[in-house]
Amino acid sequence: MALTQLAPAAVSSAIQVREVTTLTEFDAMRSEWNALVARLDLPAPFQSWEWNRAWWNHFGGGRSLLILEFRRHDELVGIAPLFRRRLGTPALGISMLMPLGWEGNAPGTGHTAHWAVPFPAVHPVAPLSPRAPRRP
Repeated sequence: MALTQLAPAAVSSAIQVREVTTLTEFDAMRSEWNALVARLDLPAPFQSWEWNRAWWNHFGGGRSLLILEFRRHDELVGIAPLFRRRLGTPALGISMLMPLGWEGNAPGTGHTAHWAVPFPAVHPVAPLSPRAPRRP
């Protein structure tokens, strides 16, 4: 078995991902979530904790909450507010991850006019956004 040792800089810049699956955990994110949104270059009301929680209260029935919380050195640096939706019959259906704010799986059926992963530009790792390779 070969072991690889990471350079200290690689370890210190690592992003930890935590799954938030309960309403208690979701509710506990409120202040940090809104502070993160306030740091975005162009924050939108649809990115606020209040809007996402209200959407979940009204449309989350029968779905499984799955918010991904991204942290670096215990600081919240990004959020991917998602839910799992089952399509079709239990035996033959498929499970899809969808962003909070979207209802259907066809174009134009979402409830949110704007959706983006809250991940401020000051953090160089944006795991759910396409990135161009860095040039030396």
